Amino acid sequence: LPISLLTLYCVNPSENLKKCLKKNYSTVFFSATLSPIKYYIEMLGGENESYRLKLPSPFKKENLNVYVSPVNITA
Repeated sequence: LPISLLTLYCVNPSENLKKCLKKNYSTVFFSATLSPIKYYIEMLGGENESYRLKLPSPFKKENLNVYVSPVNITA
């Protein structure tokens, strides 16, 4: 059987993103998962003066469900 190898790298994209984003007049990032906001501003190449807007979730917390299914990854 072939040997499989998985390598994980912790990548910080902020410097490359800053270079690309500085070429634009403005950039908009939006997601329901950009929290904590200060961390993502830094990781996405933002500055302290970058404009941000945080809105409350439109979804009811009691509607959240988490489902877990076992996965077998052995060869």
